[in-house]
Amino acid sequence: MPDISHEDLCWLGMKLASAKFVFAKTMPKIPHFYTVGKDWDSFDDFIKACDLVKAHGVSEVLWRFPPRNYLYVGPWRYWPLPEPPQTYTVLNRCDPNNPIYKGHIRRV
Repeated sequence: MPDISHEDLCWLGMKLASAKFVFAKTMPKIPHFYTVGKDWDSFDDFIKACDLVKAHGVSEVLWRFPPRNYLYVGPWRYWPLPEPPQTYTVLNRCDPNNPIYKGHIRRV
């Protein structure tokens, strides 16, 4: 995993802080929030944010889900969906310190 540049991390932090995240109420047993590209001021910025998360995240497994890259920014753990080569449509985040996740996140 290449290190993310200070410039990219600052840009990403700013974009994530200003994005509207909504609680995923259809999945209450896996508490997380999501934002969708169509709600961003710039879809290109949304794609860039997803690309940065994917490129600089760590490969982890959560429960039965396949491995994917997660990037930790501030108190949040981020991951985009769907996986490439499809175009990203959702950027998720969760609180990795939520007790429901304890012992279920494994690096691969």
